[in-house]
Amino acid sequence: MTEGQRGVLAMAGTGGLAQLAFRRLAPRTAMWWGSLLLAGGMAGTVAAVSAESAGLFLAASVVTGAGFGVGFMGAIRLISTSAPLEQRAAVMSAFYVVCYSSLSVPTLLAGLAVPGLGLETTFRIFGLIVVLLGLATAVGARLRAPGGSGLQDRVEQAREA
Repeated sequence: MTEGQRGVLAMAGTGGLAQLAFRRLAPRTAMWWGSLLLAGGMAGTVAAVSAESAGLFLAASVVTGAGFGVGFMGAIRLISTSAPLEQRAAVMSAFYVVCYSSLSVPTLLAGLAVPGLGLETTFRIFGLIVVLLGLATAVGARLRAPGGSGLQDRVEQAREA
């Protein structure tokens, strides 16, 4: 098995196992943890590429995979429980269109950037964007936490008082 194959297995395998291990997390909590892990794992992946470290690359792939798996699980659960039953199929279809677009469009754009910027520079920029989006998603999940624990809920409670 090549290093690349090990990286794919580490990421995809860990993503599935993380969903099993953390299946009891509330959807927003899963999105929060998943986004933080995804951001941290991607930062580690960029560092591994810069350091040319296969070991760090595999470890970062495990973290990235766990983050993606748990975050995706949380998003699916939140959407599937929030959408009205009669609209659930349409909402889930739209969700998957957005998911696949969010994976494919940046990849195509990165591919177009490689000839001008080079592969490693393009990957660093791509990785930075993924880290920032992961952190922004984690902040959003935390600010909108249910049960009165999120910032949005606290602001609304303060207005009512």
